[in-house]
Amino acid sequence: MVVRRVIIKNLEIGCWEQVIMGLEVIGLVKRWRVMSVLDKISKWVQMSSSVCLK
Repeated sequence: MVVRRVIIKNLEIGCWEQVIMGLEVIGLVKRWRVMSVLDKISKWVQMSSSVCLK
């Protein structure tokens, strides 16, 4: 599934907004619940400046 591949790619480069949008598209997650998890993850993944995949 294309969406899933894009999500995985964005996870690798640390682009959380795209990951969340992709998960919402396939209906796996609600933004409010995932944000607290991503906050914890992003504490040790400092790649927010990387280019996001569209």
